Amino acid sequence: MFKICTLCSSSKGNCSFITDGETNILVDCGIKATNLIKFLSGQNLTINDIDAIVITHEHIDHICGLKSVCKKITPIIYAHNLIKQPINQRLGTAIEFLDVDMNGFMVGNIKVQPFRTSHDSICSLGYNFVENGTMVSVATDLGFVSNEVKESLMESSGIIIEANHDKQMLIQGDYPMLLKRRVDGISGHLSNDASAELICELGKHKLKKVILAHLSENNNLPELAYSTVTNQIKRNHLEIEVEVAPTYESSRFLEV
Repeated sequence: MFKICTLCSSSKGNCSFITDGETNILVDCGIKATNLIKFLSGQNLTINDIDAIVITHEHIDHICGLKSVCKKITPIIYAHNLIKQPINQRLGTAIEFLDVDMNGFMVGNIKVQPFRTSHDSICSLGYNFVENGTMVSVATDLGFVSNEVKESLMESSGIIIEANHDKQMLIQGDYPMLLKRRVDGISGHLSNDASAELICELGKHKLKKVILAHLSENNNLPELAYSTVTNQIKRNHLEIEVEVAPTYESSRFLEV
């Protein structure tokens, strides 16, 4: 059985936690070591119990805690070869990374399967985590749902998925037009409506539990993301549990 949650989720920091009770994996590290240690203490774990950190891409909100974490431990960190140098340049560090094998790799008992996402970074990835026939996934920072993303997530029972913005709030908001186009473009972020559509399609297969993540603080509201997704789920006569990730604290665990 997997347990999944987010530790923080916004344009200022992103980090998710995946565990099977024995193997503990962080997806991204946009959280300071002190806050990570506090969270782990609540789970009767220490920072040394983190088996690996897998990085989705090099944007600062996904890596800003790495430097402080690496001062506490020497973690095993996986990153695509294309983003290793940019991460170290941004952080002013010389962190050593293991290569992400796009065919999949093992962390403890868990098979980690990367897949590409559409985002304006050097190389952006989502991840599936598989054990004993059960799969959970993390897919954020995707401007649109490509065929690769859809096919990669089709067997997932639980997912941390982006619901970044409400289109109307984005259009009517204060962002410059260029930034609005970037956010809503094919290399930007997934809207509530697009997230709901994907969730419902996956719900016709195995998906049962969802955490909505990476909500914009300027162009979305937690209750709006939740209602958009759950209303679409009801219209499709599906049963899917939905949580919304808080911005600066951990979400509730979902068990899959």
